[in-house]
Amino acid sequence: MNRRVTPSRGLQITVYLFACAVPILTRTYLNAPIGVIALLALVVPVVALGYASRKNAESTRWLRFASAAVNAGAGVLLLVGIVITPLSAYNSWFDSFRYGTPDGGVSNLFVLITGFFSAVLSPTMLTMGVLWPVIIVAFVLLYLLAIVIQTPIYLVVVLGFLVVPSAYLTIRTVERVRRDGAMLFSLGLIGTAFVLATAFPKFDTPPGDDFVNNTLYPRLRSAVVANFPRFPLLYAVPGYGISFDEKRLGGTPTLQPNPIFTITSDPGTVLYVRTRVFDAYDGSSWSMSPYFAGRTTDALRSRFFGDPRDVGPDDLRIEVTAKTFGFLPYTLDTDLVFVERGFPKIAAGSVDTGFRLRSPLRRGDVVYLRRDERSPATPAPILPEEKRLYLQIPDDLPSELRTIADGLSRGIDSDAQILTNIEAFLARNYTYSLEVDEFSPERGTSSDFVYSFLFSQAGGYCVQFATSFIILARLNGIPARYATGYLSYLPSDDTVADVTGLSAHAWPEVWLEEKGWVNWEATPAANIANYTALDGNWVFNFDIDLNAATSR
Repeated sequence: MNRRVTPSRGLQITVYLFACAVPILTRTYLNAPIGVIALLALVVPVVALGYASRKNAESTRWLRFASAAVNAGAGVLLLVGIVITPLSAYNSWFDSFRYGTPDGGVSNLFVLITGFFSAVLSPTMLTMGVLWPVIIVAFVLLYLLAIVIQTPIYLVVVLGFLVVPSAYLTIRTVERVRRDGAMLFSLGLIGTAFVLATAFPKFDTPPGDDFVNNTLYPRLRSAVVANFPRFPLLYAVPGYGISFDEKRLGGTPTLQPNPIFTITSDPGTVLYVRTRVFDAYDGSSWSMSPYFAGRTTDALRSRFFGDPRDVGPDDLRIEVTAKTFGFLPYTLDTDLVFVERGFPKIAAGSVDTGFRLRSPLRRGDVVYLRRDERSPATPAPILPEEKRLYLQIPDDLPSELRTIADGLSRGIDSDAQILTNIEAFLARNYTYSLEVDEFSPERGTSSDFVYSFLFSQAGGYCVQFATSFIILARLNGIPARYATGYLSYLPSDDTVADVTGLSAHAWPEVWLEEKGWVNWEATPAANIANYTALDGNWVFNFDIDLNAATSR
């Protein structure tokens, strides 16, 4: 016999109203940018399937499976969104919440969390009654607030809200002879909640987890962005729209025109705005060796950071246009950095590696750079240990690469001329293309990324050209390192340039005895010297794979 539930009209309205009202109210409170229509498009199908599966549980068994599958899919999507959102984005959101202006992707996450629970639980009103789903969703809401507010007293209230109604309902539903035990159990829960709450520490920022932050997050985010570049929960995450990274070299990059910052400087200026710098190459990825990764600059005590009240009229101005930005943008020749809203909170990094910020820059924040564009007459010598690291190559580097390097330097004593030869060799023999195969040491003819590019692919973008340039330079005894950030060209008739995800770039920094560290453009298509003006148009002098991405 089929088991049917015949809900009243009022209960049906309550189910849908409750499921939709909770996330909409949360959206309003947290100033989340997600649209109401988009939110309802996510919530209503979950509610409808759950409602239908419970209204006639036996004869519509397939609906139960469909409802469970949709719930599981929504849960996985939400979990992925939570994990791939970096700790810097959460830190920034917590700061904005304290200022009374919560916004961005983290607000969306909180809204989707409440929407998920309200959508999944509201149909259970048909079988469990109204009170239990309301209690559970209310607990979720209050516990999310407890995470934000992070005070023991508030957590006591939250846990008490869970325990007391639960105990009351338990006592009401058990047999009279068992009520004494239920009461003792409830009191025990309340006492446990109090102990846990009073022992709960207060954090200025969410503590995070090293495995999630350093391993799970970058791998999962890279996989999601590579396969779903417009993944809806990523659009407000710093760096979204840029899928190439140092840990997984190669493959077709995803570049989106999302705003990052605007730069104000002299017309015609070419700027390499670095965010991170790497020295260690293992044949398939770049990383920072412990020697450099262990360095951290304290902004309050460093001569690299100045008081924003000392900003001069000639200092380069960078205004953040992304919702948040988790790194400090600066140039190789920066002498002094001024952050308009005060000294930055640095999580890790130094002048040699770039700076990861504990409290990210937010939209509207301004960074000023005081640059010294003059080459010092006698640059400070590079330390022997540093030179060794900047000359490091993998032990199993294919011998063919050394043969190429020797041919480019034979009979030449000038490091600058050797680097010029390497640049010309790459420009003349390899096509600039954004559509390249994913590099895989297991599937390729070689376990080395540079060898694969030079001997198999013959086409690539800044990652391939910069990495190959650095290895060929190191094989000739020239210290070099891998810098990532943004390449900006200021128009010849304007002092302001917009920097977007399309400006993401990787390039070599090389050490020359007479100049010190200098930027060297290895990617032919990024070097304006490789273009010729013909009839008002710029024509690239070398080979390029023209498509929608490269034709710009």
